[in-house]
Amino acid sequence: MKVTLLSIIRLIVYVFVNFVNGIPTKERNIIQNTLLDLFGKHNRPRPDVFSHLGRNETSAKKYMLDLYEYSVNTERQGMNNFTTNSQNISNIVDDADTVVSFLNNAYVPRPNTTDESGEMFFDVSSNYVVEKVLATALQVYLDITYKTVIAEKLIISVYKIVVPKKKYVLLASKLINASVSQWHEFNVLEASLSWIEFSETNNGILLVCQNLQKVNIPIESCGIVDFKGREEFRPFLVSFYQSGKEEEFPAKQIRNTESTLKLQERLRRSMQDSIFIEAAEQLSFVRNKTRSNGSENNLGSRCDKHPLYIGFKDLGWSDWIIAPDGYRANYCGGDCSFPLDNNANATNHAIIQTLVHMMYPEIIPKPCCAPNKLNTLQVLFLDERNNVVMKRYSNMIVQHCGCQ
Repeated sequence: MKVTLLSIIRLIVYVFVNFVNGIPTKERNIIQNTLLDLFGKHNRPRPDVFSHLGRNETSAKKYMLDLYEYSVNTERQGMNNFTTNSQNISNIVDDADTVVSFLNNAYVPRPNTTDESGEMFFDVSSNYVVEKVLATALQVYLDITYKTVIAEKLIISVYKIVVPKKKYVLLASKLINASVSQWHEFNVLEASLSWIEFSETNNGILLVCQNLQKVNIPIESCGIVDFKGREEFRPFLVSFYQSGKEEEFPAKQIRNTESTLKLQERLRRSMQDSIFIEAAEQLSFVRNKTRSNGSENNLGSRCDKHPLYIGFKDLGWSDWIIAPDGYRANYCGGDCSFPLDNNANATNHAIIQTLVHMMYPEIIPKPCCAPNKLNTLQVLFLDERNNVVMKRYSNMIVQHCGCQ
């Protein structure tokens, strides 16, 4: 028996919205675990696990919200609050299927720490499958209300700490306008790549501020906000990853596939009960009552796309899924009988099968109404480490249906 991604989503949402309070704990856990598998998570993130950083409007969260709005906006007018190269960010967003932000973990105990002014530490380890790191940027904010040095131009340099207080490698340096409060972006891809491959080499990075005469100035005097500043202006890293393959339903990760199939069969039989039929009709899953002999449903129309909205709030997941609130998954339903017109989007095989079905209806079934084009879904969420993550999931939204 072949289980498709869309059929499992339909089943899960149907049950969860209507019967979650009435089904046994075992079946409920199967449903929740299957949904978590779709999102590549082993456990459901719990609100009480998160620190206040996960709930507050941190700098990283604001950036990721901006990036999310930018990525789903077809016009792409640019990000509102952050300094980026619009063309470059557009290309990276299109190529990356996972974007992870990392807050400065300056308070986290770590070896070789020196707590020198300008030092920052980011734990870039993650549970995400990464084939290629496309870009990693450091975002720092200069607040002129904090600045005490009199200078309109400053030089900000970023170094990778190889050996604390002994050896540093220059990653990026730029001349900035110090008379305006704004975000500044630095390319730190080289450091990110080495930290991911050899995590023990991650001693952090060092920010150095200088005037035009190359005299070092404490970053606080330059107006650079560090980890002690306001949360919405604290420095953070953002990495753009590429998994290198389209995400498919990870069936091998499902905790109990056999139980999932048994649940589907149990629910199919339960669909014959009037209370289930009434609930299903409200969700547009079933247009007419299931026949008592268990034969196929009569949707009363030709094969077409039908609306199906999945709300994350209804699933109780609005505490860790930031955006969207839900999405229109849609589903395919309807009849694939002869003659199949152009609107049926039928495959050549479906056309032949329809003709053979007319001759041998008891042996050969009619073609099925199924998706022939699926779109991706961008989801912004909090992971177990309070990192804000944007991930693109393939084959989540039905765009077109056809007889197959």
